Amino acid sequence: MMAASSSLYKHDSSRYLRAKIIITILRFLAYMKMIRNIRRDSYLPPNMVLEKIQIPSRDSHRTIEAHIYYPPGYDPSSSPPPLPVLINWHASGFILPQLGTDRAYCMRMARDAGIIVVDSDYRKGPENIFPAAVHDAVDTVRWVYSHPDRFDINSIALSGFSSGGNLALVTSAMSASSLKDVRINAVILYYPITNFTLDPASRVRQDINNRLAISLVRLIYSCYVPEMSMRKDVRASPILDDPSFFPETVVIFTCEGDNIDLEAEKLAREIDDGSRTVVLRRLKAIGHNWDKGVTKGSTYEKMRDEAYGETVEILKKLG
Repeated sequence: MMAASSSLYKHDSSRYLRAKIIITILRFLAYMKMIRNIRRDSYLPPNMVLEKIQIPSRDSHRTIEAHIYYPPGYDPSSSPPPLPVLINWHASGFILPQLGTDRAYCMRMARDAGIIVVDSDYRKGPENIFPAAVHDAVDTVRWVYSHPDRFDINSIALSGFSSGGNLALVTSAMSASSLKDVRINAVILYYPITNFTLDPASRVRQDINNRLAISLVRLIYSCYVPEMSMRKDVRASPILDDPSFFPETVVIFTCEGDNIDLEAEKLAREIDDGSRTVVLRRLKAIGHNWDKGVTKGSTYEKMRDEAYGETVEILKKLG
């Protein structure tokens, strides 16, 4: 896995090694936090099935890990009729292995919207740089589309958080180009990354909990899109894409204290041309990744329940 990235650092191998050391430490710390968050968010409602699978990749030597959440009472082994499907991608900064951190969200969507949720993994940098993660996202969508016996392929929605929101947005736009046979009905985004071309220092917002450090954002840039040509690619910075390529329904949740999703609000305004439904919610006094592992009874839990509840209602209308 290292070769794909290391070729970009052949003139500065120390840069790659420094990134690897820092990210190894961050991955350990993130893993410890992830365990805590998953424990808080891991409640599985009665009669609800969680299936762990491996999705075929375009690369014959590897697969893509995914978790499938079925609504209560749905038995996938009994050949039930296909249901609408939501494909989700987790936050990671494109560097952290975080599959499973959206468990509360995925369970809520499957349970309350009565749909199937495919929570899919993707490759991370610096071992696997752009567009590896995009390829995994596209392969996941194609796999879902190739199983009309399990999923209602006429009702496919995408969602994602932070870097996962970037992948959801990018993949939804690709349905107008390289995924022409697949129709994406909606894309739902939580604090998504939409623009890698701007200097992170130009996006500092007020000091609110969970505001990302500029040094961390720059590390993300260097690990996922180390070359400027990559950052200008619409598959990395979807804000540069043709607005007409996005689905009929676009829902974006941004955070007042976030310094990484400012352009998402600009994107919402640009694609709201009267031909599609665009919902923009700017959540007050919170920062990035605010909805993970929230404390029961807290203000964050109340805000999470409201945001997730609104998403449920949107998905019901699509079905």
